[in-house]
Amino acid sequence: MNSSNPTIAPTGASSCGLHPIGLTEALNLARTGYTLRDPLFDATFADRLIEEIDRLIELGIIPAVPDRMVRQHPTEWVSVLGIVSGNHLDGPLWKASPLVRRLFEDLQNLGRSYNSVRETMIAGGCVTEAEAPPIAVDGMEMNLSRVIGSQDARWSGHALHQDTHRFNPGMQALPQGSVQHNSIRARAFTVSGYARPLGSDGERRNDWGGGLPFLVRPSARNMADKSVFDIVPANHNTGALFFPHTTHGVSRMPATNSVRYSFQAFYPASEAWKTISKRLSQ
Repeated sequence: MNSSNPTIAPTGASSCGLHPIGLTEALNLARTGYTLRDPLFDATFADRLIEEIDRLIELGIIPAVPDRMVRQHPTEWVSVLGIVSGNHLDGPLWKASPLVRRLFEDLQNLGRSYNSVRETMIAGGCVTEAEAPPIAVDGMEMNLSRVIGSQDARWSGHALHQDTHRFNPGMQALPQGSVQHNSIRARAFTVSGYARPLGSDGERRNDWGGGLPFLVRPSARNMADKSVFDIVPANHNTGALFFPHTTHGVSRMPATNSVRYSFQAFYPASEAWKTISKRLSQ
């Protein structure tokens, strides 16, 4: 899906090249539960994001994940931003990286455009109000990550799951009544974006690692009345917009020379966010 598709009126100028959700995108999202953006950013931002993530890792601001070590070498680095994570506005990453802050703000604007087109999605008849509720952009959480392939990184792919469920050991360990648990359960819209470095041959190091396998939403069937399986590649400067309740996975990184830079933004449903934000302010 590219910027030539019809779009709603902009909600604000983007410094990253992100444009509002277009009508074609909105209808595709409603029909299948996800839609692809290619390109995601302007011509230079994805490369700048790679450089910035590398810089923040070198500074120790984006940490290595302790349980993703292979023979004492990290294979994954992740930082989470947002109110629920406690890393918002005055945290070290915000102070160190105006670029990341701009990305965060542009993704909030993208969330506002979702609210503007949700009635169109519902009117199309492929998604219900319960499946596409209004979202609270101020409750958005965003992660930044770099992941590399390793022969022994058996965790580098994720089984099929929904973003509204706690699918990995770290999430499963969260207390049932915690704010973090409620925030995960409240997710109503997800955006993923990817960047890949150049190889020694000057070509993008795109590969199948880290891609998104999707099961098309149950209401979107093929002629045999079976769910459709699709894989969205995590290529350079591409992204996917999807409903968190659309079943998906993350494909494993190849063991040799595979590296993927990415972000994910999770937006909570507005109604659920009212309760969560009250708990955070207590």
